[in-house]
Amino acid sequence: MPYLKRCFWPPQVGEGGAEGFGNTFSLSSLRSNVDITEELVNLIAQRSFQASAKAIETTTGLAQTIINIRM
Repeated sequence: MPYLKRCFWPPQVGEGGAEGFGNTFSLSSLRSNVDITEELVNLIAQRSFQASAKAIETTTGLAQTIINIRM
């Protein structure tokens, strides 16, 4: 598989901040990049939509049952 030789390089070992290597700041890799407030608002909106869809589905089924009983 000669094409794989062009896709991967062996790992480079070195010290952060040295030439060719970036810096890592203390605890920077532990911080979340997700806004928890925004995600909770989105989750609540999604659950509300699901509940509304289920209510409409139930109402439709109930109306269909009533129509079938009358006939």
